[in-house]
Amino acid sequence: MQRSIVISCLTLGVVALLFFGCGGEPGEREFQRGLKEASRGNYVRARTLLEKSLSLRPGSEANASVYNYMGIISFRLGQMEQARQAFESSRQSDPTFSEPAYNLGVLTDKSGDAARAITLLEEAAALAPSDTRAQEYVAAIHVRNGKWPEARRALFGALARAPQSSRVLTSLALLEAYSGSADKAVFYLMQALDKNPHYAPALFNLGVLYERDLGDRDQAREFYKNFLEVEKSGPFADQARQALDEMSVALAAAPPVESAPAAAPSVAETIQASGPAAAPAVPESPASAPAASAVQPSAGARDYQAVAREALDRGQPKKALSICLDEAEKAGRSKDYARQEKALRTAARLCFDQPEAHYALGRFLMTRGQPDAALRSFKQALTLNPKMTLAQLALAEAAVKTGEYDAALVTLKQAAQAEPNNPDTLWALAELYDRQLGVQDKAIEYYRQFEKLFPGDPRVLKASERLKLLEPILPAETMRRPAIEEAAAAEPQRTETSAPAADSRLDIKKPVFRNTKAAIQAYNRGTIYQQQEDWDRAVYYYTRAVENDDTLANAFYNLGSAYWAKGELQLAKEAYHRSLQISSDTVNARYNLALIHQKLGENAAAIDQLNTILKLQPQYAQAYYVLGMVYADQPKTRSQAMQAYTRFLELAPNDPSAPGVRDWLEKQ
Repeated sequence: MQRSIVISCLTLGVVALLFFGCGGEPGEREFQRGLKEASRGNYVRARTLLEKSLSLRPGSEANASVYNYMGIISFRLGQMEQARQAFESSRQSDPTFSEPAYNLGVLTDKSGDAARAITLLEEAAALAPSDTRAQEYVAAIHVRNGKWPEARRALFGALARAPQSSRVLTSLALLEAYSGSADKAVFYLMQALDKNPHYAPALFNLGVLYERDLGDRDQAREFYKNFLEVEKSGPFADQARQALDEMSVALAAAPPVESAPAAAPSVAETIQASGPAAAPAVPESPASAPAASAVQPSAGARDYQAVAREALDRGQPKKALSICLDEAEKAGRSKDYARQEKALRTAARLCFDQPEAHYALGRFLMTRGQPDAALRSFKQALTLNPKMTLAQLALAEAAVKTGEYDAALVTLKQAAQAEPNNPDTLWALAELYDRQLGVQDKAIEYYRQFEKLFPGDPRVLKASERLKLLEPILPAETMRRPAIEEAAAAEPQRTETSAPAADSRLDIKKPVFRNTKAAIQAYNRGTIYQQQEDWDRAVYYYTRAVENDDTLANAFYNLGSAYWAKGELQLAKEAYHRSLQISSDTVNARYNLALIHQKLGENAAAIDQLNTILKLQPQYAQAYYVLGMVYADQPKTRSQAMQAYTRFLELAPNDPSAPGVRDWLEKQ
């Protein structure tokens, strides 16, 4: 059976009827009686009473609500023109009342004018800063039209208003699922459950995603069962039960994480992941593929230009553009890039006054590694429509690639001013100040703003990490560094069992109770992302693993490796320390920790770790190599360097680093 993802809680209808307490103002009794009749479905009688209420209090501020409910009643009677007039009258009575603007937007959308509907809904959103319905409805319109970036921006705007809303997070998840990003969808649904563990749409959709898209029947079964505990009846409960019936007998639980360390990283400082993740069991039969939607036939490859010209002759430039873009999309799907480029250039030539044509050509040129040419296309798009946010973001991206940082900055500031709730613009500004311009205070300002406005965006993890590095911290207490000669022979200090250093910034929540199964599931997800070099998500899932069970040494080890790959050495250092607190004889964690100490100039700490390794494994050649590197830094410890390098050559004479070591020794 093909199970669909439930479209959860997007507000698709007019507002519900509300009841107010009775009052003595003229017309109030008729108003309340009208609402009561409407609640019973007696809409004609209700409208008569509301009309009488209006006649009894002409010019009253309360009439805005009366007109609004008259519009709702007319809508339910199928009298759309009367509904429109009533909503307009409500807006005239009180221009600050958001409900009629919202309802008029819904009505306009249902009449087929999506562009006008979006304008009205955005007006409603501006009038009610704490209400998310209008932005959610705008997102629904964009989803219907396949405009994923626009839908995403609308939902992030809603999330900025209601960061604790499981409904908005679930809508974001569904958007990612529709656009083919099942992993991102899972991320947002897990966020929704963090806010409300019993939120039924999130539980059901996780079941569908794990069953249909990710092929993990164990996880799917758990989420379907949890959903049925919350939602015991209804069509989705029936789907969940059928899904459970169709699944085979429960698969064996994933085995615990192997504690065997990975092969030692090379001296080039590439840090490997720990042992392989517990592999998910293969389903007995493949998951059902999503049903393909019917595709309307498009103009043939040979005659699309003629059809586009005919549309232009009829005064339909948008239609002409659509024909060219359809041809380009078809060529792109078949990887015929020459044909795709020809169609896009045809669009830019025939529809020269349409900014979307130049934007589409620019995006293609960016994918083909031509940022200079793309920059020209984006500039033309913005000449035609200076407020086209997608073109502004694209121009900034191209400008960064071509080194035109000033142009990127100006464009992004304009975009941020036009759409302050656009997460992509704010993130691009933060990254530009941080990575390209090196303006630390501005980078901090925009990263903080991003964290505040978009707490559900996965990039907040990276923003938080960058802030920890960029923001000034109190200096750690300076420790007395022992003489280098003493360090080589001294008993190594057990740094892994001591309290975290003063510069420790690893933010790990201690589990209230250990949930080892959830920890292993998160760990396994982390290893997948680590293999894909998606370090942000790897960090997220390893962190989730140790927050569920803080005794998993391998999870801390892999967390350190992920932070290392991201260049976050202080965080990597503490993660390795945490791993060693749990399993002190893990040589790989200690070796990686020594490399970090050496890289940070903390030579005494590096020597401590390396000497401990050699007590555990006296034949560990790479430890001697790194000892040689550390000792060779100081003229007074050259003799120790020579001893370490000589021992390294005895143990690993054919190591790739051996020739360089021999050359160094010959020169001493």
